[in-house]
Parts: sequence; structure tokens; C-alpha cells
Amino acid sequence: VLEKCFTEFQQKQLDKKSTYHIILKNRGYRAINSLHKKTIGWATNGAENAVEKGRFILNQVNELATLDWDSYWASLNILKREDEEKIFTSHIQTMAEIGHQILFYVNLLEMVLSNNTDEQQFIVSIEKLNNLFHRITTVKNNIFQESESRLVENLKSQVENNFASFDEERTIAYINKKIQTLSYDLSKLIPKVSSMLEEFERYGDRTILFDYVVYYDIVDSTATKKMKTEKEVVAYRNNVRRVKATINDFISAMQKKAREEKEEIYCWNGDETSTNDAKYIFFSSAKLGFSIRRIREFIDRLYSLSTSEISFRTVVSPANVFYSDVFKRFQRTEVEGEIFWEHYSRVHKKFKDLEETFNKHKNLILVIGNDSIQPQGDNLKLKQKIWEGQIETVIAAAYFKTIGTLWIPF
Repeated sequence: VLEKCFTEFQQKQLDKKSTYHIILKNRGYRAINSLHKKTIGWATNGAENAVEKGRFILNQVNELATLDWDSYWASLNILKREDEEKIFTSHIQTMAEIGHQILFYVNLLEMVLSNNTDEQQFIVSIEKLNNLFHRITTVKNNIFQESESRLVENLKSQVENNFASFDEERTIAYINKKIQTLSYDLSKLIPKVSSMLEEFERYGDRTILFDYVVYYDIVDSTATKKMKTEKEVVAYRNNVRRVKATINDFISAMQKKAREEKEEIYCWNGDETSTNDAKYIFFSSAKLGFSIRRIREFIDRLYSLSTSEISFRTVVSPANVFYSDVFKRFQRTEVEGEIFWEHYSRVHKKFKDLEETFNKHKNLILVIGNDSIQPQGDNLKLKQKIWEGQIETVIAAAYFKTIGTLWIPF
């Protein structure tokens, strides 16, 4: 709404009266006014004062009701989290400061839009802006700079000289510049706080944080390249189905064993019983080195199923290979980790290029890592390393150089 307002003003197409009412009815306008009221309540212990007021009123009616009232609020103190306050209070204060500054400049814009449409409304808007300015400074006295203070005083003086020196164009340009700056400041803070909220939400809710990820795929499982006759295709696809069933059986057995030892193996892109050609298997263990042992066991059993017709491609990586968490929330099926999924897709593209380069080898394993966790190909006891290099992945502003090693398993 604000961008449209500023653009139409520059193009001299702004309907001030209509825009004025659109802003007043806008959800964003209600939201920043609500922020103001909540912040005042927070800064002045409004919740505690409301509880005391409720106790006083109930005490005049029924002392037993007062006991229930006190018990209710005492029970809510169980939810008080000092760790939450320690992490988020400073960010709440910063975002509230930016929100209040935006509120001030939106009210200044509201005042300008009321100019030349209703002089009395213009005067009321100036007084409203002045009152808002002083209310905000009672919440935090240094939230505004000296320039804002002078601006308010200058507007008050305009009333006395009938707005003779009021420059509407410069004022709107000034508001536009300020709101753009504040929006940019807020845009930098919101992703940071969102990430912290997501991380905090995972504490204590039985979220599983994964250590390693294995991706495997049956090469040409649909027989689009290898077979020529219908009979050959049918026979091959029957073999593939039997291989899938065998893989499902030993993954299920590994999962059961992991659960007995308080570890986690989780299949995604289809559970352990699905017939998908490709799966991601996520490993989690509190014991150092156990995930690698599980992966080694999986790779040994997977590639033991390789034949002259059936072969596999596999990628092994630490879950934090892109310096971010990969996790599954309690009672959800999806594995989350936006940065991981975005950059991992680029690794698959590199793997495809490597397959074409090393096409004489049927079975390949790409093992990746980063500067902190080197590729674990040696610990997986693979036969031969045939390539080593960097895999660059770029998504928007995020850029990683992943270390990759390509192996033949046996």
C-alpha cells in the first residue's frame, strides 16, 4: 500500500483521500498500532497490573473466587521460560523500536494525506502525531533522533502560520526514504529471529537431529537404456522389484536394531517398505562413530545386491555438510533443513557429471564433507578413490565449497 502511494504521488496520480482511508483500514496499520499498545503494556508491567486489578475486583465479590484467580495465575508461572527471555528479549526490543518508528512515519504520511482535503483533519492529525511521539518516547526515550523531535515541533508551528511553509513533496520523499530504510533493517532481522525461533522450538519436543545422510538410487531401474526386447525389460524389472524388497527388509532390520540401541535410522522419500527407486536414509546416534558404522553396514549390504544388470549410485554426507541442521520434528514425516535440501540438489547435478566422466564404472559412491568434517570414504572401507575435488553450490546469497570424493565400492 505504501509503495503504491509513493509511486502514484511521484506520478502525480495519487488520490489522497482514498489512500488515506485505505491505510486506516489496512491490516498492517492495525498491526503496528497493536504493537504499540502491547509494548506499552509490556514496558509498564501491564499484565501484572491487570492481575492485581482482577484480584481487587473479585475480592469485593467473593474471597473464594480470589483464591481461584490466584491459583490460575500461579499455575501459568510454570510456563515462564528464562531461557526464552535471555535469547529473545533483545530482539523483541529491537523489532519493537523499528515497528514504532514505522508507526510514527505512517502517521506522518497519514497527516500529509489529510492535507488539502480537510484542514481541521490536518490539524487533528498533527496533534495525533505529537501525542504518539510523546507516548513512544515514554516507552524508550532515545528511540527517535533529534531530527524527529524538530520535525514534530516544526509541524506544530505550521498550525500557527496556516501551513504557509509546509512542503508536501519534500515531506513525502522524506517519509518514503525513512520507511525504506526501516523496512530494510527489519528485513535483515526477521530471518535471523525466525531461524532462532525454529531452533528454539526444537528444544525438548523430541525433535531428532540427524548426523549423516545416505542417498541411494538403482541405476536405470525402469530399463530405459539397457534392455531392448519386452521380455528382457519384464525380466529385468522383476529382478529390480526383488532387489527393492531385499533392501526394504534389511533397512527394516537395521531400524529395529537402531531403536533397541537408542539410535535412529529414518527413511524419507518413502518409508522402509516403499518401492521407490531412490531413498534418503538419515542416521542419528549420540555415540561417536556409530552412524558411520551403520552406513558401512548399509553400503556393504546394498552393493552385495549388485549384478551384471543391477547397479547403484550412492551419496554419503554429514547432515551439517552445509553448516545447517537437518531434523525431523516429533510426529511429523518430513525431514526439514531448507539450506541442506537446496544445496544438496546441486550435489546431485555434480554427481551426474561425474557419472558421465567415469561411465566405465557401474557402481559409484560420492562421499562429501566440508572443512570441519572431511569426507569419510576411508572409514567406510571403500575399495578405490577415483576422483577428489570441490563441489561448488550457490543458492541466492549462500555459497559453499563442498569437498567431494568419488569411490568404487569393491
